[in-house]
Amino acid sequence: MGLGGVKGAVVDAGPLIHLTEIGCLLLLRIFDTLHIPHAVWSERVERDHLSEADVLELGNVERITLSRTDVARFIE
Repeated sequence: MGLGGVKGAVVDAGPLIHLTEIGCLLLLRIFDTLHIPHAVWSERVERDHLSEADVLELGNVERITLSRTDVARFIE
């Protein structure tokens, strides 16, 4: 789906904030898959800093949620 042939990227809040500020969120379509961690989704979308519809309009978003077990395993 990505327009630029870039396989994927994990995005933190920064690009979501600043690309939205300048009206260029759609630039994130260059990625085939845009992985958004749960914490970032929570911070930006669930707190109404960014429209869920705008993010999902990208068409390449995959929300990433890890279980407590996965997080504990990673920390170990």
